[in-house]
Amino acid sequence: MWKGRGLWLGLFILALLFGCANDSTQASLVCSPSSPISWSKDVEPLMLSRCATNDCHPANSSSQLRLATYEQITASSSDVNAQVTNKTMPRGSQLSAREILLITCWINQGMPKN
Repeated sequence: MWKGRGLWLGLFILALLFGCANDSTQASLVCSPSSPISWSKDVEPLMLSRCATNDCHPANSSSQLRLATYEQITASSSDVNAQVTNKTMPRGSQLSAREILLITCWINQGMPKN
């Protein structure tokens, strides 16, 4: 009796693990002109939560790279693109593959303020 339950429990755990590994939100992002990335919906919240924090690139920073506003980000887009692609930013953590794709696609799409 316990053998059967153990097998089902093992299969259930495997299904959960593979289901999480194949998250549909990761696969659903396509970088193409027909699928524009949104500044206000996708990029701005990401930049504000991961880059424009008090210990990195806030708007009033004395450092050269400020990433809190659309104007600051677009003015530094080549630096942002290079550092995000090379995974040297953000310091102390990593962006997910989806987050990297959001930023780089938005830059490659001409950084629309949509």
